[in-house]
Amino acid sequence: VTASSPLTRPTPPPDVTAPTAPHATHPPTATPPASAAPTAAAVAEVSSRIRRLLAHRPGSGVSIAALDLTNGRRYRYPASRSVRIAGLAQLDLLEALLLHYQQSGQPLSAADTTNATAMIEHSDSDAADTLWDQLGGAEGFQAANRQLGLTHTAPDLDRYWGLANSTADDQLTLLAHLQDSQPLNA
Repeated sequence: VTASSPLTRPTPPPDVTAPTAPHATHPPTATPPASAAPTAAAVAEVSSRIRRLLAHRPGSGVSIAALDLTNGRRYRYPASRSVRIAGLAQLDLLEALLLHYQQSGQPLSAADTTNATAMIEHSDSDAADTLWDQLGGAEGFQAANRQLGLTHTAPDLDRYWGLANSTADDQLTLLAHLQDSQPLNA
């Protein structure tokens, strides 16, 4: 997942972080051989290629994350750069809505199902606005993010969902929730 914003002050990108241990909700499906971990030279080569690629994007902040599905390791570049996520915040809103209903023990209402569908399938900002307000705006967004395990995602001070900031790693966590059984159930 990548996101960029011309509003983010450019900073020299750090090296790709070393792979992390598998995410708590992503246990390895098989034990990979020790040689499956990238070498320092491979990480340095990827870092160099990313820096060259980003040199052509002045003024842009970039956050990149990848999940190795064979062993659950995550890779980040840079480790915790936060960028405006604009429409990507709609996935966050959807998961916050699903979490709200899951915790209440009630099925999604017809209106919320319609709004969620329009928001995700058609990037309908009016539907997203309705769900944002219903979830309690910035406060509800942040409360849900804490429960969803997002550590670097926050609404903008303007309190509008489309101005939220996040890292690619947090966005990867949201995507992982769609296949995991925690914190959202089927």
